[in-house]
Amino acid sequence: MDFAFWPDNWAQLDHIKLSLGKTRLSLADLIDGVLLGVILLVGTLWFTAWLERRLLAQAVNDLSLRKIIGNVLRALLLFVSLLLVLSTLGVDLTALSVIGGAVGVGLGFGLQKLAANYVSGFVILIERSLQIGDFVRVDNFEGRVVDIKTRYTLLRNSAGTESVVPNERLLIERVENLAKPGSPYLMPLVYWLSHDTAAAPVKPLLEQAAAQVEGVRAEPPPTAWLQEVTPQGLRWTLLVWLNDPTQQGPVRSQVHLSVLAELKAAGLALTQLPPENTVKP
Repeated sequence: MDFAFWPDNWAQLDHIKLSLGKTRLSLADLIDGVLLGVILLVGTLWFTAWLERRLLAQAVNDLSLRKIIGNVLRALLLFVSLLLVLSTLGVDLTALSVIGGAVGVGLGFGLQKLAANYVSGFVILIERSLQIGDFVRVDNFEGRVVDIKTRYTLLRNSAGTESVVPNERLLIERVENLAKPGSPYLMPLVYWLSHDTAAAPVKPLLEQAAAQVEGVRAEPPPTAWLQEVTPQGLRWTLLVWLNDPTQQGPVRSQVHLSVLAELKAAGLALTQLPPENTVKP
């Protein structure tokens, strides 16, 4: 490969020698290698992105499997590009065994966590314990899995806030998968009524109030239960299933308004509890 746009200057650069271990390189060779490396890097990233966006999107329907193929292919092409650059520079490739040993020692000490996250990312993609589109709860953060990288997984909640979770945590800690793509999401709601409230009409009233709210699934239907009888009052739990977990905020508000309207029409009212006795859903 020859980028000798200025032959005289290039000839002078070719006489400037640099030592890289036992290998002696000219400055011209070094510039050749850097330019080749940049071209191969940009070309590899562009090609794998195009391949994943065009060909794999049509051939592979599973988004997680598509990410596995794309990541493995990108890693292989980058490794081959590195070998080509080193070969262009005249570096003895047998020295890579020594470099590999040094890298192994580094991974065993300083890069242990980084390596664990990369390995965990491939394990998650291969096992499919989590898939893109799942709605999960990790460390009290609820959000949809929008991307699974080799080092971390990206979650986005209903407010648009994103959380970057290292892949290792998803393997060693508890992760609640609240809803698969297309499956219903359960949203429990709690209401307190006084002891003198007749229990019989409350159950159909709560269920009817929730059923008429847009965004609440008809199947399974909303279900109300008298969950607890306490000195503070009667604790009712209303189980509501949603089509889209990211809409639980607006749907919860509409269900509350509908419940209040139905209770008022029936001549019933919610009981007032001290803050410390308020039970959150």
